[in-house]
Amino acid sequence: MQNITQLKVLLVDDDAFLQLFARRMLEGFGHEVITANNGCHCLEILQASEELPDVILMDVAMPEMDGIQATQQIRALYPAWLPVIFLSALEDTESIVRGFEAGGDDYMFKPLNKVILECKLKSVARQLITQRTLEQKNAQLETFLEQEEELRISSHIMQHVLKEGLLEDPWVSYHLQPNRHFSGDLLLVARTPTGALNLMLADAVGHGLSAAINGLPLVQIFSAMSQKGFALESIITEMNLRLRSLMPIDRFVAAALINIDPNYKRISVWNGGIPGVVMLTPQGETHHFTSNHLPLGLAGPKLFNPNTQSVRYQAPCQLFLCSDGLPDAENAHGEAFGEERVFNYLTQHAPYERMSVLQSELKTFVGYTAPHDDVTFVLVSIPEDDQQVIQSVEEHLLPSGKPELIYSDSSDNQHELWSFSLLFTAKEIKRLDLTPLVLNLVSEYAGRPINKSLFVVLSELINNSVDHGILGIDSRLKTSLDSFDTYLNTREQALEQLTDAKIDVNCTCFMQNQTTWLKIRVQDSGKGFNYQQLINTSVQDNLKLYGRGIPLICEMAEEVRYLGCGNEVEVVFSLDTTDKA
Repeated sequence: MQNITQLKVLLVDDDAFLQLFARRMLEGFGHEVITANNGCHCLEILQASEELPDVILMDVAMPEMDGIQATQQIRALYPAWLPVIFLSALEDTESIVRGFEAGGDDYMFKPLNKVILECKLKSVARQLITQRTLEQKNAQLETFLEQEEELRISSHIMQHVLKEGLLEDPWVSYHLQPNRHFSGDLLLVARTPTGALNLMLADAVGHGLSAAINGLPLVQIFSAMSQKGFALESIITEMNLRLRSLMPIDRFVAAALINIDPNYKRISVWNGGIPGVVMLTPQGETHHFTSNHLPLGLAGPKLFNPNTQSVRYQAPCQLFLCSDGLPDAENAHGEAFGEERVFNYLTQHAPYERMSVLQSELKTFVGYTAPHDDVTFVLVSIPEDDQQVIQSVEEHLLPSGKPELIYSDSSDNQHELWSFSLLFTAKEIKRLDLTPLVLNLVSEYAGRPINKSLFVVLSELINNSVDHGILGIDSRLKTSLDSFDTYLNTREQALEQLTDAKIDVNCTCFMQNQTTWLKIRVQDSGKGFNYQQLINTSVQDNLKLYGRGIPLICEMAEEVRYLGCGNEVEVVFSLDTTDKA
C-alpha cells in the first residue's frame, strides 16, 4: 500500500500565482502535486491517469468549466470516494452550500492558511487509511466467502461421489487424516457379486482439493466395475486409461488395488507407488507386496501392466497398507515416523491391538505438529470363518422356496421383447472380461439393474464354457488350495496358447404369464465336459472347491438344459426375481 502520509494531490486553479504558491506549500508538506488550469483540464488529467489522485483541491471560479461543474462530472464518472476540497474567496453560505451539494467534501477560503490546510490533508489521510483498510477487509471477506462457497459445493460433490457404503465393510478398519479440508488420499471398498473384497488406496499428487479432484474419476470406475464383477486387471486398466485421458501429465495417482477372494483364499495386489502393503499372520510373520508398477495415469496403453502379485492366505490373517503420509509424518524436531517404526508396532502387537496402537503411537509421536501430508492407513482383518461371506452370498442368492412363477417351454403364449447374440473368438476370449460385458448388455436392454443371481448364473455358464469346454481343464485340479495354484497356472498357459476357439452367447427376453423371462444360450467350439453327474447335486451337500457351479445354476434358474456333449446349454431365468435382503 502507498505511504498514506504522502498524498497525491491534484491542484486545480486558473490563477498561476496562487497555483504556484499552493504547490510549494503542498510539496513542503511532502505531497506529490499535479496541476490543472480549469475544470476541463482536470477531467482530462483524470481520464488519462492510470491511478486517481488521493485528493483534489478545486478552485470554484474558473473559465471554461468552473469547480462546481467539474465536481459534478467527477462524481458521475468516479463512484469510488475521491475527496474534493473547494478553494474559494467567497465566504457566503450559499456558495458553501452549492459546493457541498455538487459533491464537495470540504471547503477552504482564500488566501490559504498553511496550518489549516495541513490539518485538513491529515484528516483526509486518516479517512483514506480507514477506507482502504475497509476495502482490504471487504476484499478478504469476499475471497473468504468465495472459498467457503467453493468448499461447500466441493464438499457436496465429494459426499455424493463417495457414496455411503464405499468405506463400510466388517473386515476393514482405517485411519484417514487430511492435512487440509480435502484429502488427496482416497480409500474405497466394495464387494464383488461372488463375495470377494476389492479395496483401493490411492494417493494423488499434491494436496487439498486439487489432489482430491485427481482421484474422483477413479471412484465410479472402482465402484461400478467391482459391483459388476469385473476382474481386478480390467478395473486397473480402465482407471489408467481414464486418468491418462482426463488429467495433465503431472497429475498422476499412486495406488494399490487389492482383491481378497475367500473362495480360493487368495490375495491379489497391484501396487503402483504405495509404500506399505503387507500381509500379517497372528504370529507377526509378514509378506510384503512391493511397488512394482508406475502410478496410475503415467504409462500409456502399450506400456501399462495390470498384472497383479498373488499369494494364498490362511485365515485368520490381516492385510495392512498405508499412504506415504504415515512414514513421512514428522514430530516437532523434524524426525520422521518411518517405515521401520510402523512395522515394528504391527509385528510386536496382537492383531486386535494393531490399529489402536498405531493410532495412539502416531498421535503421541507427532504431538501438536500439523501433518504436512495426508495420513491414511488401513487394516483388513480376514476372519477365521471367512467362508461365511461366500455362504451368505449363496444363501442370499438362492431362493428360499420355488417362486410363484409359471414357465412353459411352449412358445404359444410367449411374447418376445428383445434379443441379441454375441460371438467371441479366441482373441476376445483371451482379452475381454466376458461375464460383465454380457451382463451390462442385458442390463441396458432390460432397462434395469441386474441382480447378483444373474451374474452368478452368467459367470458359471461362461467360465464353464471357457475353462472346461474350450481349454479342457479338469475342475478336479481344484481339490485343495495348493492345487488351485496349479489350476490357475494351467488355465493361464492354456489361454496364452489358444488360437482357434469361439463362444456364441444368445440372450432372448420374453413375457410369459405376466413374468419377464431371460433365455440364455451359450455354445462353445470345445469338446464339452461331463456335466451329468453334477445336474442333480445339491449346493449345500457339496463341500469341495469344485463342482458347485452347475448345482448353483440349477437352484437359481427355472430351467437348465445341457445339449449334446455339454458344449451347449440353455438356461431360463426370471428377471422379476430379486436377491433376498
